[in-house]
Amino acid sequence: MLKKIIMLCVVASIAFAGDFENGVKAFDKKQYQSALQNFSKACEHGKADGCGNAGLIYKQGYGMMQDSSKAAVFYTKACELGYSERCSSLGIMYISGDGVTKNHDEAIRLFTKACDANNANGCFNLGFGYIKGDIVEQDSAKAKPLFEKACILGHFDAYSKLGSMYNDGDGVEQNQFKAIELFTKACNGGSAMGCSNLGLMYLNGSGIKQNSSKAAELCAKACNGGNDVGCFNLGVMYYNGEGVKQSDKLALKYLGMACDMKYEDGCKNYATVKKELGK
Repeated sequence: MLKKIIMLCVVASIAFAGDFENGVKAFDKKQYQSALQNFSKACEHGKADGCGNAGLIYKQGYGMMQDSSKAAVFYTKACELGYSERCSSLGIMYISGDGVTKNHDEAIRLFTKACDANNANGCFNLGFGYIKGDIVEQDSAKAKPLFEKACILGHFDAYSKLGSMYNDGDGVEQNQFKAIELFTKACNGGSAMGCSNLGLMYLNGSGIKQNSSKAAELCAKACNGGNDVGCFNLGVMYYNGEGVKQSDKLALKYLGMACDMKYEDGCKNYATVKKELGK
């Protein structure tokens, strides 16, 4: 009898794994309803990835109306089952009250849980909370080791944030050479924020030889990566003809892009330049 029970458990486990795999196949084919059904079944049987993926479909609105409330339900179960990335995702939702009741303490708890499980985003988000001081009391000393851990775990925006701390002397002894090193690692790793910060260092000649052309190149890379400050700085450089050939048209383009990313100075300068040009 014992052997039969064990065999049934193995068969059941394979079936639940099959639900998840079927969900992945359906998702890859953009058959989102089928993917959701399979991921939901896997979730019901305790598969954390199934819960996380079902939540992602609701959160992103794949093949359906976006539904943050349903996403939060699946993210919560995924987090409880040990899917640390979804703990971090859920924490972000608690910051803004997206699909859940706004609760900064819960966000901190979730980021901490994720970070303790060696999730890079959890460590980064917790460190960012301590730097910004909007969801928890500002404490740069607590942010530093969190960013350092996120760096070790491969989070390249964390290199950039840590670089900013060294550049500003925020919670650490100011060291612009260290900042340059960290911004370079961030940018080389694909962090648009890192490229933007490194570009500004080249533009100002801070900790490195001033090089406007290199600054423009880095700001363009940052802007193409979706960084609002990179777009703004590139727009200003085109307006002034610094490091690039002067172009009012491109100045408006990049200032407008910064504005579209909700960067306030981008909107203000876009309006000013447009008025000056009589457009």
